[in-house]
Amino acid sequence: MQNQGGNRILKKRIENYWYYYKVHTLIGLAVFASLFYLLVFGTVPVNYDYQIILFMKDNAPAEYRNALIDTLTEYGEDINGDGEIKIGIINISYNESTQSIEHVRSQLELQKIMLANREYFIIITDEVGYERLDSRGVFKKDELFDSNENRAVEIKNLKFHEKFSEKLLRYKNEYFEAEKFIKEFMIKYVSLLEPDPKNQRQMRDFEKDFELVQKIIKDKK
Repeated sequence: MQNQGGNRILKKRIENYWYYYKVHTLIGLAVFASLFYLLVFGTVPVNYDYQIILFMKDNAPAEYRNALIDTLTEYGEDINGDGEIKIGIINISYNESTQSIEHVRSQLELQKIMLANREYFIIITDEVGYERLDSRGVFKKDELFDSNENRAVEIKNLKFHEKFSEKLLRYKNEYFEAEKFIKEFMIKYVSLLEPDPKNQRQMRDFEKDFELVQKIIKDKK
């Protein structure tokens, strides 16, 4: 009986604390999470408007990803209302011939997570990347797409291809051979992952990504 009385008192104290200090606690947790992220990763978490999955036959360098972000920004919107269009690239690419087993394994694990969680739906691939994923049945079929049985659109038919090539050349330096990447490592397809129609969060995020892809596709050469 004494334990039950003590439990009731403890429960009441917790309820009172939460009632009066809920906002303060949530703010404190948010600050703690940001500080923890800063200490571990050396930066504060970014609230992206879009996160794009990139899957190629080789690991794209920073210049390649930055040029892709610059290009995608022209089609995006400020979804979160912070005055900027922020786009993140989730690179799940790997090359079994040139990269370590540990790196390949980590990329495969990241790929598994991205495909399972379905938090982000736009996926940009080269031919190899598309073929590796197509057998899993992850791509959404839609009349919007004109390639691969309506599961992708070829970038070469869009102004996106020209804009991306131009931006790649701007990042050219002694370590980044832009022309080589345009010729040998060019992305080929834009696709969408299939959302779960019963998952409201997925459908909401999918609609946002779908609108971005529509803008890219409508901007034809």
